Amino acid sequence: MLYYKFKNYEDFKQTFGMTSHGNGVKSRKNKILLDYIKDPKLLKQAIKTNDFSLLHISSMAELKETMMRKLKNSGARTQDCKYTLQLMDYILYSPIYSTDENKGLCEDGTSTHVRYYNHEREQVFKMKAGRLMNHIIESCPFGKTLEGKSVKNWLCEEFTLDWQAYTMSKIPKNTLHVDENFKDIYSLGCMKRDNDYDRDPFRSCMTNKNNWKFYLNSVSARAAYLTENETGLIIARCIIYTDVKDEDGTTWRMAERQYSYHQNLIYQRALIDALIQGGYIDCYKKIGAGCGDSRAIVDIHGNDLSNKYFEIDCDLEYDDPLSYQDSFKWYNTNEGKAYNYEPEHCDYELDITEGSLEANFEGHEDDDENYDDYHEEYTYSDLVDVYYEGLRMTCSEERLEDFEWFQGHWYHKDDLQLCVCGERMLSVEYYAEHLSYSEVLGEYYCSDECRDQAERDFKARNWFYSDYDDEYFEHKEEITTFITLNTETGRFEEQTISVNTLSSLLIQKEMIQIGDMYYETKLAAS
Repeated sequence: MLYYKFKNYEDFKQTFGMTSHGNGVKSRKNKILLDYIKDPKLLKQAIKTNDFSLLHISSMAELKETMMRKLKNSGARTQDCKYTLQLMDYILYSPIYSTDENKGLCEDGTSTHVRYYNHEREQVFKMKAGRLMNHIIESCPFGKTLEGKSVKNWLCEEFTLDWQAYTMSKIPKNTLHVDENFKDIYSLGCMKRDNDYDRDPFRSCMTNKNNWKFYLNSVSARAAYLTENETGLIIARCIIYTDVKDEDGTTWRMAERQYSYHQNLIYQRALIDALIQGGYIDCYKKIGAGCGDSRAIVDIHGNDLSNKYFEIDCDLEYDDPLSYQDSFKWYNTNEGKAYNYEPEHCDYELDITEGSLEANFEGHEDDDENYDDYHEEYTYSDLVDVYYEGLRMTCSEERLEDFEWFQGHWYHKDDLQLCVCGERMLSVEYYAEHLSYSEVLGEYYCSDECRDQAERDFKARNWFYSDYDDEYFEHKEEITTFITLNTETGRFEEQTISVNTLSSLLIQKEMIQIGDMYYETKLAAS
């Protein structure tokens, strides 16, 4: 049951309805948020604490902002979390880890890991960013309420991407450009790609479509893009609308939705980070989950702006070039304005791929024709939904030779790979969110069972087993020994136990130290 308050069904659709992207792809808006607030336990906790704020989160940006604030406050109030981790703009807490003067940056320039100080072992180590965030979440009371929820994994993924973009900005390997070179950012020859046959490395329906003059002639905009220093090729790009007005008349410079080589979110975040540091923008289209929503906009401090109504001046004639619009989709001809929300009077919707308003309405009037997204042509045959490089599109049911039926859907053959267990699974590159990720191994697996087995095998080979705890520990220093009685043989035996468990048992007087050895208290008494 959903406890979020809505005025009507239209209000629900505004936040959680289906949204369309280029090539006819559709997805549910704010799905992770919807899964989170549907949990009945959340309502019970809200009633218990008389705090209903978590039930009234209305966007992914607000969800992230709220979760990070709750983790910070919960950690700060927890007596066990006595050490501080200063990471980017976040202050977080841990019972055993802290950051030093490097503030998490690894001296060897590793962008996937965070440098930290372990107070139990009195040494500096580095840990994968996602795994460290998982530790932070599990170390405070609020974080424990996220156990088993998709929002927990999402937070770890978001932090990992943020951290990698942050470290890239500290050790720059790319160059930022802000100019009116709209042609290049949509030109295949200027983009980083795998080979000459990679027809769409940015997964954009406007690549090589020659509609870039829209930004030069019809709106007030600039091109923003990152190029690799080594190759000079573009790895991420977006449009900056330089004269955006909100409902109060305030002017904003907004970075539109970002596109990047193989949809790499790290490159997109690095682009936005560079634009913020350079003082080029005041707000931007949200990165990652929920970015398809026209109102998924945040300011440069991460504050949610989805409740604002934005518009731009747009001088667009019927046959003028038009590039697909992610945010300012609704156009009023008389006013000469485009909006990121549907106003009372709207002549056209601009999220079309035909290149102009005229081209969108001429030609294919035959109701018997269907458009095959995959083959980019009209057909009289029936269509089926298929998935290619992570995107859902249509394909003629008579031309499915490039696809395979897998887990109830048609997937492109290149979107499937083999798991280490030998079973087929979806490609990590495009479907990571549907796979099982191991923080221990840093790898993706076809199922939770496969991941758990891989972790058990790895730990058995490389970690240290505690007989008492019946689990493995990564470092030898985390394990010690104690003396117990084998009731079957009647002999005393030495077994392993974790240092933390032993410390707790000593406090509870269930263990006792005699000399250099530890004994169960009941044995010492006898």
